[in-house]
Order: sequence, then C-alpha cells, then structure tokens
Amino acid sequence: MHMFLKELKLVNFKNYTQEKFNFSNKVVSISGDNGMGKTNILDAIYYLAMGKSYMVSNDKNLVYTDQSFFRMDAIFEDNGNDTHLVIKYRLGAAKEIELDGIRISKLADHIGVIPVVFITPDDVHNLLAGNEDRRVFINNTMVQHDAAYLEALTLYNRNLKQRNALLKDFADKQYWDQDLIDVITSAMAAPANYLYNKRKELTNSFSPVLQRYYDQISDGREKVALIYSSQLDTEDFLQLSRAAQHKDKYTQRTSVGIHKDEFSFFMDGRPIRDFASQGQLKSYIFGLKLAQYDYLKQQTQKAPILLLDDIFDKLDKGRVARLLHLLNNDDFGQLFITDTHQGRAASLFSKDTAINEIMIKEGKIFS
Repeated sequence: MHMFLKELKLVNFKNYTQEKFNFSNKVVSISGDNGMGKTNILDAIYYLAMGKSYMVSNDKNLVYTDQSFFRMDAIFEDNGNDTHLVIKYRLGAAKEIELDGIRISKLADHIGVIPVVFITPDDVHNLLAGNEDRRVFINNTMVQHDAAYLEALTLYNRNLKQRNALLKDFADKQYWDQDLIDVITSAMAAPANYLYNKRKELTNSFSPVLQRYYDQISDGREKVALIYSSQLDTEDFLQLSRAAQHKDKYTQRTSVGIHKDEFSFFMDGRPIRDFASQGQLKSYIFGLKLAQYDYLKQQTQKAPILLLDDIFDKLDKGRVARLLHLLNNDDFGQLFITDTHQGRAASLFSKDTAINEIMIKEGKIFS
C-alpha cells in the first residue's frame, strides 16, 4: 500500500506566502536555483507527516516574515481513499492538526499516519558527526510505527530533565533528598528498558538491509554494519543508576541511561570515519536512509513518501544513476526530488516513467 500526496497548499510557510501544488505522478521533480524554496516544499511534506520541521526546531521560525501564522492543507490518497489533512500554527499558540475535519488532540496520535523518509545534503555530515543526531535518526524511525516507543521516550526525557534539575538544585542548596531521587530514577527504569530493547531489535534488523542498499548504490564490496552499544548492555538501569549516584551528585548530571546510547557506523570491521572515502561515506548514509525506508514499509504496511533533497550535490553521477534506477520500481512509493538543473533527474529515469516537473522561483511555481 502506497501513500500518495495529491495536493498541497501552503500559506505563510517559510518563503511561501500562498501557493498550491498538484501532484499527479509517483515521481515529482522540483527544480530551481538555490534559495528559491525547493527544499521548503520537502520540509512542508515532512512537517505534514511528523508535525515538525526537519531543519528548524522552533515553529515560530517557519512563519513567513512579518506574518503571525502558517497553514498547510494536503490531500493524501491512502489505500484508494482521499484524506484531508490541515495543520495550522499561530504565534504564541499550540499547533492544530485536523484529519478529515476531526481535531487530533495529541501529536502522538498523528505521527505514523503518513510514514516519511527525508534524505538531505546535511545528513552525511550530521550523522557522521555525533551520537545525538544518530539517536534522533533512530527515534524518528521508531516513533513512526510504535506509539509506545514515543510514549516511553517522552516519559524518559521528562524525568531525565527533572532529575538533572534536582541534582543541580540539591547542589546549589547543599541539600539531598534520597527518596525524591529514588522516585524519579524508578520512573525512568521502565521506559529506559523498553527503549533499549526496541533499539536493539531495530539495529539487528537494519544491518543486512543496509548492506544490500549499500551494495546497490556504491557498486562496492565493503561489508557495512550499524552497531548499537548501550550502558544497559551490562546492567539494568536501576543498578547502573545506583552505582553512578555519587558521580551524578558531584557532576550535577545524570551520567547513565539510554540518553548515552551510541550507534556506530562500521565498514569492514572498523569505524567508518577512520578511513572511508567520501563516496563510501555518502553511500553508507544513503544506504542507511533506504534501510529506514524498508523498515518503515514493513512495520506500517505502507510505502513511505521519500524526499530526496539535492542529491546531485552529494553523489557522483554514477551513484545517482544507480540510486534512481533502484528507486524506479514498485517497491518504492511516491518520490520527491529537488535539483538545481531542470530535467536532469527526469533524464535518469526510464522513458515510460510518469514525472511531474515543477519549476520554483522565489516561492512561486514558475512556468
């Protein structure tokens, strides 16, 4: 079953004051010069799916200059039925999400309705740079199909923030309340264990799929893997917390838990950053994102919408051609591609592939 975006209206979103897009084909190519708003269309589609921007952390920074709100309307086809999705945000107020006229009270009830995978030029740098971005990648994968994971993550992070605040407060006041610390630590245990087990399951299933896609994109023979390591590998959360309490008291920070988890990228048994070429690094990250796609498709029974931003800037022509050839089959659903060169993406698909070609200039469709 494929998700298919048929129509998108944007009002005051980033550099779009008001624009309507109609998408009739599986492949949508969006071209235009840098800074014209190509990526903003992809980010809007991601926002529709996840209730947040891929690039901007605060919704107020998504509102068009000097305006007080943004609105997006979309029509999706899901299993042959049209669904109308509206998301509204006003400065100083909470965002509102409506699905077929029914208000969705919790974002958690919406995430996963429209599975999505976004591949951007910054992914190569960000995912190779540090574990925080890798944990976000894993979390964004899991929350799209597992509501309990999102609930556990929210609960864990809320208690972690409270525990850290207490540790600092106790230090400032030279005071200690063991019972209160124990209550909060105990509240973190169940979500920590759930997140740990789900992350372990995910990474075990990722590596063979990552290998398959890496081979197809790179045409190489290297063996690649995603390795998960956690402090919970050796002891459970409560034991770790008790052992680390003296350190936590001194540093005023929670030093153990799943917020310290590491996801490592390996090639031929070694950390990938130690020796891999730029081409190998890029192929690995693209393979990782396609493994995410494959995983979400299996878990949700829907082919996610795939967003490819400016891939020609990050991959050589051979890798781009192999990637698009790979995506041009029934295993993949709707595909959005941005490029600075009109017609370049379309030229790499087979002649019988139906493609929407859209030209963007200064936040408007240009024809």
